[in-house]
Amino acid sequence: GFSNVTLYQHGVGATASQVTFRVPVVDFGGISGGQSHMAGRNNELDGKDQHYKFAQNREIECSVVAIDEFLPDLKQLTFIKMDIEGAEFFALEGMAKTLRRFRPVLMLEINPFFLEGFQIQAEQLREFLTELGYSLFLYDSSSRRLLNHGFKPYHEANYLCLTEEHQEKFADLIEAENPAHV
Repeated sequence: GFSNVTLYQHGVGATASQVTFRVPVVDFGGISGGQSHMAGRNNELDGKDQHYKFAQNREIECSVVAIDEFLPDLKQLTFIKMDIEGAEFFALEGMAKTLRRFRPVLMLEINPFFLEGFQIQAEQLREFLTELGYSLFLYDSSSRRLLNHGFKPYHEANYLCLTEEHQEKFADLIEAENPAHV
């Protein structure tokens, strides 16, 4: 019922295409939609027991779009939340022009296991975001501040990606000195 929301039944990637997705099936036969992912991801890596515990999947075909091509007449964009099971890099590639134009705040769930499943090195993702003018931050609940993640190894978490302009706006939320545990 929101007048300012339009839903599209597409995945987001680097280019427009038809893509096979795997939807995990849990032991009782139901699906685990939150772990659905593009079929090209290798889940047979060290750490599978912690990150991907499913023995069965259903495969479905989905339309995937590149945001730069799909929404060329977009008028405003201030925030993107992305949790697409390791395919974040592909989606960011397909929206690079849009990100440069609007410079929205990004919240990305980054899971190194899922990135590796797509043969994406965490450093590739970091370099791509840096080239677009973003720095990565983590929220520290103990200090209630945003901590600059710098160039530390990723761990599974939601990262806030901010441009310099965002950092100026949210300066009172950003920790000046980062605790060593991050």
